[in-house]
Amino acid sequence: MPDDTLFTAQNLGSLTSTISVAGLVGDTDINDFYRFDLTNNSNLNIVLKGDADLRLIRDFDGDGVVDVSEVIASSGTTGTGTPGTVFESINLFNQPLGTYFVRVTRFSTSDTNYQLSLSGDLMSNLIAQEAGADLGHLSATPITRFGFVGSSDTSDFYRFSLASTNDINISLTGLSADADIRLIRDFDSDGVVDVSEVIASSTFGSSVSEAINVNNQTAGNYFVQVNSFGIANANNTNYTLRLSNASTNNLIAPEANLGNLSAPPATYFGSVGDTDTSEIVRFSLASTSDLNISLTGLSADADLQLIRDVNNNGVVEAGEVIASSTRSGNVNDSINLNNQAAGNYFVQVYQFGGNTNYTLRLSNADISNLNAEEINLGNLAATPATYSSFVGDTDTSDIVRFSLASTGDLNISLTGLSSDADLRLFRDTNNNGVFDLGESITTATRSGNLDESINLNNQAAGSYFVQVYQFGSNNTNYTLRLSNSQPSNIIAVQENFGLLTAGGNGITRNDFVGNSDTSDIYRFSLNNTCNVTASLNGITTLVADADLRLFRDSNNNGIVELGEEITRSSGGITQEFINQVLSAGDYFLQAYQFSGETNYSLTVNAV
Repeated sequence: MPDDTLFTAQNLGSLTSTISVAGLVGDTDINDFYRFDLTNNSNLNIVLKGDADLRLIRDFDGDGVVDVSEVIASSGTTGTGTPGTVFESINLFNQPLGTYFVRVTRFSTSDTNYQLSLSGDLMSNLIAQEAGADLGHLSATPITRFGFVGSSDTSDFYRFSLASTNDINISLTGLSADADIRLIRDFDSDGVVDVSEVIASSTFGSSVSEAINVNNQTAGNYFVQVNSFGIANANNTNYTLRLSNASTNNLIAPEANLGNLSAPPATYFGSVGDTDTSEIVRFSLASTSDLNISLTGLSADADLQLIRDVNNNGVVEAGEVIASSTRSGNVNDSINLNNQAAGNYFVQVYQFGGNTNYTLRLSNADISNLNAEEINLGNLAATPATYSSFVGDTDTSDIVRFSLASTGDLNISLTGLSSDADLRLFRDTNNNGVFDLGESITTATRSGNLDESINLNNQAAGSYFVQVYQFGSNNTNYTLRLSNSQPSNIIAVQENFGLLTAGGNGITRNDFVGNSDTSDIYRFSLNNTCNVTASLNGITTLVADADLRLFRDSNNNGIVELGEEITRSSGGITQEFINQVLSAGDYFLQAYQFSGETNYSLTVNAV
């Protein structure tokens, strides 16, 4: 036959673009030879489709005989697979210019049609579905394959399919050098990767893991390509390839390693959407500590998962998701936990709907210093805004945003506690999403399950944040209320005097009202009708004025509403006084700033 020897090889010319030829080998034509030239140093990609074997040869001595040392590479699958669907491939890095030969040799005794394709592209554009590389239908349970790419095998292809429209998740891990991945559909079935047939790619540098996560892919056949990346030098690396169609990506391929967390936050910027549904970041805790994570800057819905890969298998399995945050819309997400063990963790940001950039922050500050508000209450008014939630071991911190439209008073109460939780008021002056030194305005940190309150005057217009956070290791529901009324119309009891009895000893308490604490509220009870007197003494005359009022919370809603005020003191200079006949029930006395700052002494009697 005319192409059965090196001397009679079919000349394909210079390999400047993809070349494809068809042929047949069998009993009467065992070998076909092809000659081609590289005009400069180049990668070399050869794919043979058909049940035959492949050799790449250089006839260094020009004698027309293939010596052992002249076989540069070969590919010979053991013949498994349906004839015409088995591929052989050779993918070599940076081959020197010169003349080369390809030999196609029959494998079986029967005649075999084949197609031979060659290219010099840096990343092979020739699809070679090798025996054992057809992964079948994807499912939520990941498929895993191990392989190698490098100077002697720059590219591996794997085929898989989707039985119906679904997500596709691909991870490439275990790298010791730079390798990349591409997701491909060969729409025209020509075995060549056209530009329009690359659905997605992942090309991080160095030995960073690669990942492709795309949603809503139609049923059909796909290919994933693993390719060694190298321009001046080849990169040799083993790899682990995993694929699944889980709706929330369950393959761990961290895009960054933030190292050991500390109180100053670590920050990572990224994006998730239809073409990248999931991003995973690795970090560590050097010792048992709190853990704070915030996801902000969203323009669409994205969520958070905190993961520990307990068995280090690169797959998120049952019991390995520690916590998640799945608020709707473009509301910030956050995870705040206490007492997390030392070790390695992963945080996953994943698309719920739409495309969005994001900012991810992590710290191990004892009280979370990450600003990820759960709700924005807007401009405060005299009518209180109310927010109810929970803090505890699985959610140590909640942050609520609000605004003052103009300079005015600010009242905040934290009630309904079953264990200790505290309050912090701050402004994020530089809008960096972190509570920096000097941004905390004030705190309320009473012990136990006592109510907390913040009452300030003359606060500037603008945006504020109030943080409710766990103290200790207890869990509690809470109710947070905010208003700008003067005096405060929010009930947060500083002390419960208990049951007052006629003729009993009076109760006296000494405290302070002023710019940093405009209101103190005391509770007492009566079991029968009696006359109650209350006096506010010790007021600093000339420079300050404090007043006193008596009210009932008839509907027990924690707010002083119209009709609940019974009386208030009037016009005192050194003393404020109330004298009132009251029936059995629960009552409240409020000492509040009118002007200036002053200590006071409150005395209450039932007579």
